[in-house]
Amino acid sequence: MMPIVVVPGSAVSRVEPFLAAVGWQSAAVEEGDATAKAALSLARSGRPVLFAPAGIDLRTPLRRILVVHGGTRGDRPGIDAADEAAVASGAEVIVLHVPSPVPSRTSASLPYRISDHGTYDWEEWRDEFLRRFCRCSEGVEVSLLVGAASATGLREQLRDEHADLVITSITRRPEPGVDAAREAVFDVATPVLMVPSLGHDRRGREARRP
Repeated sequence: MMPIVVVPGSAVSRVEPFLAAVGWQSAAVEEGDATAKAALSLARSGRPVLFAPAGIDLRTPLRRILVVHGGTRGDRPGIDAADEAAVASGAEVIVLHVPSPVPSRTSASLPYRISDHGTYDWEEWRDEFLRRFCRCSEGVEVSLLVGAASATGLREQLRDEHADLVITSITRRPEPGVDAAREAVFDVATPVLMVPSLGHDRRGREARRP
């Protein structure tokens, strides 16, 4: 895990014990705008960002880590960060699959969402999802939930999980539908770690080519 930028910068004294509990450290802190929108914009630049405004409870030790996952290989960094934190803290990892409104065509993604299946397919689909996207270190407990279709339902689901930390992978460019749902994480009184998605830097370099 690279050093993590803290937003807002005034939270760094509260955040450092939280980060140290899982073997992470704060980097340069962000002294500017302390809103979720500013933190998300900073994360799109390619740096891990922890959003922890006043009023958010930074609990140590961690017991429950929730990872928002879109069902593609691009979300691997979120799983890796959760695994790292779980190994250090003994926390369990809950993966919340937030499906795109349109089935992904990305290489190594699942071609169909669980919402496209009957209930008789759930166990098989769940096992395949965990095998393909959620491999963690030995001893780390991992479970899978399917996110609600609406942002309102997702907010309620996130609150019901009572996670100590929410982790989500962020792409350089917005992804309609997926991003709208993932922004619900900022409405829950939980610190949010945003990490660059797999391929984030490569896409950025390609975008800058003449």
